[in-house]
Amino acid sequence: MAFPRSIRPPRRLRRVLLPRLLWVAMPLAALGCDDASDPVGPAPEAEAVTSLVTGDRLAFISWQNGSPDVYKMDPQGGSRVSLTPSATAEDMNPVWSWDNLRVAMARNRQYGTRMVYDIYVVNRDGSNGHWIRPTAFPFALYDPAWSPDGSRLVLSVALSDGLYLATMNTSTGDVSLIAGSRKGHHPVYDPTGQRIVYVSSDSKSIQQINADGSGQKTLLSSTQLFGSPAFSPDGKKLAYSRYAATTVNGHVTYSPDIFVSGLVDGTTKRIVAHMAYDIDPTWSPDGSRIAFVSKRTGKSQVYTVSASGGALTQITQEAAGGTSPAWTH
Repeated sequence: MAFPRSIRPPRRLRRVLLPRLLWVAMPLAALGCDDASDPVGPAPEAEAVTSLVTGDRLAFISWQNGSPDVYKMDPQGGSRVSLTPSATAEDMNPVWSWDNLRVAMARNRQYGTRMVYDIYVVNRDGSNGHWIRPTAFPFALYDPAWSPDGSRLVLSVALSDGLYLATMNTSTGDVSLIAGSRKGHHPVYDPTGQRIVYVSSDSKSIQQINADGSGQKTLLSSTQLFGSPAFSPDGKKLAYSRYAATTVNGHVTYSPDIFVSGLVDGTTKRIVAHMAYDIDPTWSPDGSRIAFVSKRTGKSQVYTVSASGGALTQITQEAAGGTSPAWTH
């Protein structure tokens, strides 16, 4: 079978609003292995652990060693630990499993003569790094998000004509399109695992579907662009980025800011506003704060703010920038 060549985004764009694009409609378990010697699949001892690990930690991407690597830190920016120390691999989109035992991410991987992004997993201490799939997937995989039971990841896949929603079986690595070719990106499960929200293909709405792909409905829409929806821990609110107007010295500029919408009461509040971009919100485990990325100092850094808005706290001071925060559950 011939596959269209996937397009690898320029490095400068991957640092800001990282790309998201997908494949064909049947699961693929093995399409040729370029990394057969790499560890594959979760270790049995990792799978056997079912107790919830507590303690707030934020995973994020740092370029301090010259390539994007995953680190974790406490909510104040201290106790930093590298989870993927590598001079060559490029990581992005880290996300914690719901039991806080593992971190999944998109990582570049050899497929034939080219590189694609595939899904890589490490334990919470950085050990047992492995690809979920035994062989590289032929199309780039982005935006992984765990199902609450850990059996699946929902993600976006880059096909030649855009990004599509898909799921990956975390035991077999099989990838399947959701509802037979539904376009979209930044998908995430709600805390019950029964719903998925995602950004539409034109980025002008946030859509909701059931986990099986049925029951699609529009939650939010705008003439401006959305990004990175994130459920609050109780599933009653949604944080996201959306382009909005900011007036500075009489001049109006549009840039992405952080909003929170109530899914029960229908309220919406802009909790972070600035002429620089603010993106990638993630909730603290108790729902009281939101971490996000801002470029207000000239470089991407991670900040936190009360979920109701207010003063910001900058928690990274990365010389080369910090992006893609992901709070534990």
